[in-house]
Amino acid sequence: MMPVQNKTVSVSILEGVMTVCMNRPDARNSLNKEMMLALNDAFDVAAKDNQIRVVKLTGEGSVFCAGGDLKEIFQETTTPMDIKNLLDFYIRPIISKMLNLNKPIVTVLNGPAAGAGLGLVLASDMVIAHEKASFITAFGQIGAMPDSGVMYLMVQNIGLMQAKNVVLRSQTLSAQEAKDLGLYTYVVTTDQLEDFSQEILKELSSGPTIAIGFAKQAMRDASRTSFDAYMDAESLAMAVISTTKDKKEGIAAFKEKRRPLFKGQ
Repeated sequence: MMPVQNKTVSVSILEGVMTVCMNRPDARNSLNKEMMLALNDAFDVAAKDNQIRVVKLTGEGSVFCAGGDLKEIFQETTTPMDIKNLLDFYIRPIISKMLNLNKPIVTVLNGPAAGAGLGLVLASDMVIAHEKASFITAFGQIGAMPDSGVMYLMVQNIGLMQAKNVVLRSQTLSAQEAKDLGLYTYVVTTDQLEDFSQEILKELSSGPTIAIGFAKQAMRDASRTSFDAYMDAESLAMAVISTTKDKKEGIAAFKEKRRPLFKGQ
């Protein structure tokens, strides 16, 4: 099952890795409606296709994503309801699908991320950036506040006080500063980016996909549920995982003192 290809997003699937590449380099991969619909479509496919075991999200060119396409969004005829509908029906579904996808998402930052692009970064499970891939909270420069779930996810990732410091001052963080705060997972040199990211993707695509999906959801919910509710979900997940072929393979490999060969089943 493949999403409909269009000029704004390219999608490929190889050896369990689905690569989703934003493809508007001349517009710094800013998000217009066509691109947002294509991203929604891609994550729908990722959720339904059992051959896909990990998603790589990246951008074409020197910028990962400059945020929303302001030329398209803010026109003379734009109304407050237009803005609300854009966030509710275009942006929000992407972030929600990323957070709820039962497979890992690795965002590979080919360059800086800004504005709504930060929502894509923060909704990922791992972020691999090269050393010039800065984290730009530029909303204050246009008299706005962060949208696309950025503040919600920042508070979850780095805590309230650190999030306030970054957002209220409209800070631009270097890649290393973003990593130090906990916004990026890895920072490597530009020359290392492709090889290093491929190692991580290969590792995840050969892992126990069902168990990884349950673990992702458990960690997502850990900060917003009670301990007892969390433990109820954890015990149920473990019961389901115990029935998978990968769990049986893992136990067999342990007994036979060999590396497991997981199939994502």
